[in-house]
Amino acid sequence: MGELLSSRQLYEKAAKPSKPTRLRYLMKKLFKSMYWLTLTRKLDWVFKLYFGNNLMQVDRK
Repeated sequence: MGELLSSRQLYEKAAKPSKPTRLRYLMKKLFKSMYWLTLTRKLDWVFKLYFGNNLMQVDRK
């Protein structure tokens, strides 16, 4: 069996070695920008189109 890695080692070590490419660089930049746009709620219109208007409704009891 393989060795048990800590969570820090899991994030620092790549799952599979891969060479840097322009496509991977662009994908990384795109994911980063989409993440921050989602946090600032600037992409809410996309989620409303996909999920409908009840996206942010939470059943609080």
